[in-house]
Amino acid sequence: SGLKEDVSGLKEDVSGLKEDVSGLKEDMAFVKHEISMIRTEMESFRRDLARIEAKIDRINKMETEDVTIMSNEIEILKKKYDKLEQEVRILQQQAAN
Repeated sequence: SGLKEDVSGLKEDVSGLKEDVSGLKEDMAFVKHEISMIRTEMESFRRDLARIEAKIDRINKMETEDVTIMSNEIEILKKKYDKLEQEVRILQQQAAN
């Protein structure tokens, strides 16, 4: 009689353990799903970040090109101004003579 009770108690314990394992398996499946979703989000975030970095690089390159173009134009204007100044001096000298 005592042995039957022990066996019955063990069966209940095993049954409880099986339920626990089943619950753990469900939890594990949920956790795996969550991890998978987080990985997908991280990948998406990484792609967005790469796109933003590429845009920033393009903007920086454009700014550098713009600055180069501007400084070239400024140099050209300076040369034209110097040439005009020289012509004015020549005309002033001619007028003085």
